[in-house]
Amino acid sequence: MIQKGQDPKEMLIEACQPECKFWKDKLQRCEKALKETTSSDPEMTCMYPMRDYVTCVEACVREYPEIQSNSLIGPTQNVQIP
Repeated sequence: MIQKGQDPKEMLIEACQPECKFWKDKLQRCEKALKETTSSDPEMTCMYPMRDYVTCVEACVREYPEIQSNSLIGPTQNVQIP
């Protein structure tokens, strides 16, 4: 995909989501509880469960060799910027 100029990250995020099921479930429980309790505590958020879930997915995506920076191919032409 990279050689065709396409970003594979979205596809890799979808592939990694099942590996982070624990964190996704925790986030969904928090969101459900948040809907039920926002009237009593309007400052309550699910920021930490969301951060944990996103961190898990991003860590998984970084493990794929397709998007590691040392495997990316740079421009092949000498381009000068004025």
